[in-house]
Amino acid sequence: MQKRIILSAVLLLGLSLRLYGINFGLPYTYHADEPIIVNHAMAYGTGDLNPYFFAIPPLVSYILFIMYGACFLIGRALHIFNSPENFAISFLRDPTLFYLIARVFFGAILGSATIAAVYLLGKRLYSEKAGLLSALFFAVAFVHVQNSHYVYVDIAMVFFIVLTCLAVLGIVRTGSMKSYIVCGIFAGLATAAKYNASMVFIVVFFAHLYGNKPRGMRKIALAFCAMCATFIICNPYSILDIRNFIDGIVTQAGTASGLGLLYHLRYSLVEGLGLFLVFFGIAGILHSVIKKRKVDLILLSFPIIFYISLGFASQPHERYILPLVPFLSLYAAIFICENIKNIKLAVLLVVLIILPNLGRSIYSDYLFTQDDTRTIARRWIEENIKVGSRIAMEHSFFCPRLNQIKEQVEEKASTYDYADKIRRNRIDLAIGLAEEKKPYYFLFYLQDRPILNAKFMFESPQIGFSLSEIKNKGIGFVVLHTDAENAVRRGFLNTLENNATLVKEFSPYRDKGKKYSEDIIVQTGGPFLGRELFSRERNGYLIKIFKIKG
Repeated sequence: MQKRIILSAVLLLGLSLRLYGINFGLPYTYHADEPIIVNHAMAYGTGDLNPYFFAIPPLVSYILFIMYGACFLIGRALHIFNSPENFAISFLRDPTLFYLIARVFFGAILGSATIAAVYLLGKRLYSEKAGLLSALFFAVAFVHVQNSHYVYVDIAMVFFIVLTCLAVLGIVRTGSMKSYIVCGIFAGLATAAKYNASMVFIVVFFAHLYGNKPRGMRKIALAFCAMCATFIICNPYSILDIRNFIDGIVTQAGTASGLGLLYHLRYSLVEGLGLFLVFFGIAGILHSVIKKRKVDLILLSFPIIFYISLGFASQPHERYILPLVPFLSLYAAIFICENIKNIKLAVLLVVLIILPNLGRSIYSDYLFTQDDTRTIARRWIEENIKVGSRIAMEHSFFCPRLNQIKEQVEEKASTYDYADKIRRNRIDLAIGLAEEKKPYYFLFYLQDRPILNAKFMFESPQIGFSLSEIKNKGIGFVVLHTDAENAVRRGFLNTLENNATLVKEFSPYRDKGKKYSEDIIVQTGGPFLGRELFSRERNGYLIKIFKIKG
């Protein structure tokens, strides 16, 4: 009974950390990756289930589409929505509900479900105590808590990876056909969430080679077929639209680079989990390898190979280490339970592991509850700049969301390919709502190398970082953020400071003299580095609004 109470408390803590601040930014979307999932889920409502975008698999957006479909049916029964078009218009008017549904399910609920799965893995591998402790470490892990606030594929991927490892224990202990099939299904779901999770099949393979029962090739082949079949069922257009699928895979692979074996250790792991959790997690892994316990060697094949692969092909985003978090939590707990016999010392180590993660997670959640500088800047613009004014600003993920005047939306609509039904449908709805959304402005987007037909609606029309071009187009205001510096942009900022009037500035920092983020990657969501996180009083970036003279 006592253990159940402790487990319930751990799950409640993990859920609370993932729910607090989950409505950040809404109704505006500030995380660059979230619209990829949500917009595709809504777009499937046109009847075309081809995502036309395969850089990430569509499983999460398909599941979200089903959830939105259920919401529509409930809304229609309650006479809230009259038609699919009315449902889509409600999304364009205010996407808050749609993003909350996605964030709560794919972030908070699946994230908390993973805590329970980690507990079961620790319990079945070692003991109830190891299960509870590993669940506690995972529940407060900052990098997982923060990413559980976003609508993306990583949290779902980690959930299915842990379920695969749980199912692998069945192969090790019984070698039953059912265990192989279940492993294949979970590995297929993990891969259908994110491609690089396919490496989890190495655990199934090693379990087949080194399990306790005699092995043949038939069962492992069946597990692999189950994995492939699950992936295809979850991503049917990997076959039906194989050309775009291959192009998407190749394009996504081209974004990865060799960062070296130490990058994610020093940046993503230490900053995302704290030095103590990383240290004792690695110590637990080494201890288990030295002991040569068969089940440990089987399970550890995935995190070891996965981490090595990150050194040769990865992106610098911290979320790439999320599949390692359950294993570091698990083996840190195992190390303490097996090797630290002094109760006071064990408690001290647990506190040292928990406090840094808990502190960062709570403060990150607090920042999510505060108005973002982009929200505050939008509010000021709408209250102080005349409707219909011409405003130039940068990529809108870093700048305030403003409504664009109908003429510009219609002009952009004429440049898109009518064969793309998904985008065309959304543009038609946006045109219909353009006059309704007030106040609205003539918006121009600053780019180093302007292109005529930008990929996204909010990136066009584009103009260069040129004061003369801004004056020629009659633009009265320029909105800039201070991160993502380059020579062209820096020169343009200096020009504005000397030839325009700074009318307003919005800073997220307690120290108003601070201008730039210390994160290695400019984060469109919450800050990641500890010194960056605790230097803030809100999310967003330093935003400057200039009035053009004359």
